[in-house]
Amino acid sequence: MPAGGFYHDSIERQAPYAPESLDPEVWVDEMYHVFREDELRLLEGRARTLYEGTTRAIIGNFPGAGFGDIAHVPAPAVAHPRGSRMVYGDSALPGIHPRHL
Repeated sequence: MPAGGFYHDSIERQAPYAPESLDPEVWVDEMYHVFREDELRLLEGRARTLYEGTTRAIIGNFPGAGFGDIAHVPAPAVAHPRGSRMVYGDSALPGIHPRHL
């Protein structure tokens, strides 16, 4: 952690790109996936164990399944992210490139 810091910001690793080459499907494929059957069964088993073994509240968080979290835009978990990965730049993309809506 940096001196005097309280959190880490993702580093924007923006590679050069041509705006006409932006493909929303590539961006989404790098960031998210549909849970496979084996992943769902694992989550189901864990949920059942928690439900049957506690009187406390259970809160779920599903990495890779949330959509819209600005912290994921720089793609910190992607080795070589493609497309636009700038936090502030991406927020303007729908206005600049409406075909991505």
